[in-house]
Amino acid sequence: MRNQVIFFYTRKSFIGELKKAKKTIDNDQYSWTIARFGKNYSFDYVWIQGLCVNINKNDDTLLIEDSTGLAKVHNCTRMPNVWTLIEEGHYIMVAGKLLSIGDSLASTSPVILDAYKIQCINDLPKTEIIWPYEVIDIHQQVYYA
Repeated sequence: MRNQVIFFYTRKSFIGELKKAKKTIDNDQYSWTIARFGKNYSFDYVWIQGLCVNINKNDDTLLIEDSTGLAKVHNCTRMPNVWTLIEEGHYIMVAGKLLSIGDSLASTSPVILDAYKIQCINDLPKTEIIWPYEVIDIHQQVYYA
């Protein structure tokens, strides 16, 4: 089960945890690595969930916040009608490529994502409550197995 694509390419993650990732470059291609228990885990894409706290239609960006940090999401209009579906205050999910982790671990600067999917999950009951358990479950399967 740990060899499935989702574990290596799309990480369900808390935003603040992404600040610990290290960028690795190989042949002009980059990916990200998180170290756990002396072993490195590589990934390119992440899945985050949180509250949309700001929309900037002119820059084609939005800000999403969970209890651990802030992420700026670029290229939102890749999703048709995104601005009619997402509003500030909505609980949303974003899947995309991690571009930057901001200035530093202690910094309040947001991590930067290039969006591949944005979905409003505001109307799904208890989604916000369940999300931390989903992240913890995946991490236990990958890092503690």
